[in-house]
Amino acid sequence: MAGPDKLWIDLGGQPLLARTIAAIAALPSLAELVVVGGHETLRRAAELSGRTPWSRVDRWVEGGPTRQDSVYCGLEALGPHPIILIHDGARPLIRQQTLERGVAAALAHGATLAVGPVTDTIKVVDHEERVQSTPDRAALRAAQTPQVFSGSLLRQAYARVGAARAGCTDDAAVVELAGMPVFTFPGERDNIKVSTPADLALVRALWAARVEEGNEMSEPAIPETRVGMGYDVHPFAEGRPLFLGGVEFLHARGLEGHSDADVLLHAICDALLGAAALGDIGHHFPPGDPDYAGIASTLLLARVAGLLTDHGWQVVNVDSTVVAERPRIAPQVPAMRARIAAALNIEEGRVSVKATTNEGLGFIGREEGISAMAVAMIRR
Repeated sequence: MAGPDKLWIDLGGQPLLARTIAAIAALPSLAELVVVGGHETLRRAAELSGRTPWSRVDRWVEGGPTRQDSVYCGLEALGPHPIILIHDGARPLIRQQTLERGVAAALAHGATLAVGPVTDTIKVVDHEERVQSTPDRAALRAAQTPQVFSGSLLRQAYARVGAARAGCTDDAAVVELAGMPVFTFPGERDNIKVSTPADLALVRALWAARVEEGNEMSEPAIPETRVGMGYDVHPFAEGRPLFLGGVEFLHARGLEGHSDADVLLHAICDALLGAAALGDIGHHFPPGDPDYAGIASTLLLARVAGLLTDHGWQVVNVDSTVVAERPRIAPQVPAMRARIAAALNIEEGRVSVKATTNEGLGFIGREEGISAMAVAMIRR
C-alpha cells in the first residue's frame, strides 16, 4: 500500500482501524483491549481518544521493529488474563461469530488460529523459480486472525523462544517454535487483511454489501442514530434587529436576548445538543458571558456542530418550525435553509424550515414574541 497509512483509510465513513476496534470491542467476554501500533498511529489515535470507538481502547502501546516484537509489547501491557486474542488491525471485516469461535477453541485447546481453505494450487519453487513440489492443497490452510491462546501458554511460548520470535510471521508460529501444539478453527472467506489496493477495493465492496443487507459485524445497518428536540422563545424588544435562521428580517422590532436572539437557531442548537446528550445551549454559551454578547447565532450553531463532531456525531437532518404572527417567513425560507446548512456543514436538502402562526392566540397571537421548535437526527 503506497501513500497514506492504510489503517486510516476511510471505510464507510470511519478509519479502517476504527472499524476493526469496534468489532473487537463488541465481543461480550472482552475484559481489556490493547492496541499496539507505530508512533504515528498512537499520535493520531490520541487526538480521537474521547470518541467512539477509540474510547473503548484500554491502552495504546507502541510496538517494535517486527510483528512479533509488537505482539510481545502488547503482552507486556496486558493483565494476567486467561485468554488472549490477537487480531490484525487491517482486518476490519471480522465477524462476532468468528471471534467467539476462537475463544471457545482456545478454552478447549490452548492455542488456536482462524484459517480458511486454500483454493489455488500451490507450488513450491526454488530461487530459480523452478517448481520443486506441489503440496496437496487438501492439507493446506490459509492463516488468518484472530489467533487465540491460553494466556499462560502464550507467555510461556514467548519466553521459551526469546529473540527467535523475530523470524515468525504470526503468533501461532511462535507457539509452534516453542514445541507446543496449535489447533485451527474455521475463519471467514471475507476476513480479508488489507495489504494491497486491490484488497482495499474488495473490503470496501464487501462492507457496502453488509450495510445494504443489514449484516455489519460491528454496527447495525444504519449506524447508531439519535433524535433530539429543541424549543425556544424570545419576546420582542424595541431597537433591535430581527434575526431568524441566520437571516435579518426587515421588521419594526427585534427579539430580546444576550446574543442576536435568533430563536430558530437556538431551538436547533438545543435539538442537536439534546440528541447527543451534551446539555443545552445555556450550558455551553451562558447568557451572562460577555464573550457571547451580541454574537451571531450562526456562529453558535457552527460551534455546536463542531462539538458534535468532537464527540463522534454527524448531523443527519434538521426539521424546524417558526411560530409568529409577523413578519412573513416564507419568502426568506430558502436563505434560512442555506445559512443553517452552511453552519452545520451539511446539504441544504437535509434542512427543513417551516412557519406557522398562532391564529391570534396567546402571547404569540398578541405579537409579544416568537417561538421556534426543532427536531434533529444525528448518527455516529
